[in-house]
Amino acid sequence: MRDQQSSILAFFAALLAAHIVACGGASGPSEDAIEAYLSRTPGGAAGADGKVEAPVEVPPAKRVSVTIERAEGLPDLDEGPGETDPYVILEYEGQRHRSSVIEGSLAPVWGDTFILDVLPDGILTVKLMDEDSLSSDEQLGVVSKPLPALKVGETVPFVLEFRGGEGGRLTLTLTGIVRP
Repeated sequence: MRDQQSSILAFFAALLAAHIVACGGASGPSEDAIEAYLSRTPGGAAGADGKVEAPVEVPPAKRVSVTIERAEGLPDLDEGPGETDPYVILEYEGQRHRSSVIEGSLAPVWGDTFILDVLPDGILTVKLMDEDSLSSDEQLGVVSKPLPALKVGETVPFVLEFRGGEGGRLTLTLTGIVRP
């Protein structure tokens, strides 16, 4: 155990010494190092020989974080202005999530976030619903679309129109994430 600890300490001491030498010691980096840094190509990293390496390829996302942001222009199917109690149902290849209900709003804001496992050629179905306490919930609209291919860390807005916009618009935010 002590030999292993000694080896680890020796490794880190050598690494620190190499870093100090590469950066020019206590006086900072050399003029040559500064010039090499300033002349590098954007998006690449300079190797030990000063040549610029290609940027690292960001992998495709295996999961997508879906945030239900807001809706606007919703139809008022209930009696009285502003009586619609909207919520959203997301369905994606056997995965199902339901948002919270926003009471009495034709322009609701949610902020609810769900995680979907991405499958090739998967279709996202979004149902915009109106909760009714005295009768069955009413469907305000439904849209089915494929999810865009995202890379890990990439975030895009995803706007859905119901009935050509006459049934309202729903804005989602999609972010590509890695599978744990």
